[in-house]
Amino acid sequence: MSDLIRAHEGNAETNPDYPNKIHWGKFNMIGKFVHSTTLCQVQCRSTHDYNFKENTHIKKLMQQSVMSVEVCFVLPHS
Repeated sequence: MSDLIRAHEGNAETNPDYPNKIHWGKFNMIGKFVHSTTLCQVQCRSTHDYNFKENTHIKKLMQQSVMSVEVCFVLPHS
């Protein structure tokens, strides 16, 4: 997650010299992070190496939203 956040925050969507062109390198990098994370999730879910007991308290926490979608995308004030 930290790599994904740094890729997003550390790279502009466009090049200042060419503001009408998209910085595809940034989105390619983000795509690779998402792809590798998805592969890890699939591997963890499909293995029988771990036998964790279900924790109903955590399951209930994961089913509720802690903040609205709108709040997630509010930019901090400068």
